[in-house]
Amino acid sequence: MVTMVVRDKGQNVKLSGLFVNASDLVVEPPASTIEELEEGKKNRLIVVAERKGPVKEFTSKRGYPCRISHIEIRDKEGGTITLVLFNSQIGMVAEGDMLEIINADLEEFNGEKTIKVSKFGYLKNKGPATKTTQMKFKEVE
Repeated sequence: MVTMVVRDKGQNVKLSGLFVNASDLVVEPPASTIEELEEGKKNRLIVVAERKGPVKEFTSKRGYPCRISHIEIRDKEGGTITLVLFNSQIGMVAEGDMLEIINADLEEFNGEKTIKVSKFGYLKNKGPATKTTQMKFKEVE
């Protein structure tokens, strides 16, 4: 919790005794649940990877080789959705990992809702979910 914010010459910010450059400060929205996802809105999720599907290879419209995989993810409320992973993202995620997804785009394809990491977003693997975390996530089922 930040108790005091003071601008120092317009460049630095003092946060409870720490000096940081104001341009380094990033205000992230609170984590959404899967149920709260909306199309056109940049969403932030913290989820656990459940089941990873097979990797499929294809050629893009521009002739580049691409890889795609789908993984089912679950939030702490018990909601599930499919996360679409492309190319290098596939190797970043394993079943049981806790993920933070910033700027997740909600899409609907063939009547099924999926999310992917937007061009300006990122996927952060927070490592294997601990047993305590997995229990907290499963308590809601």
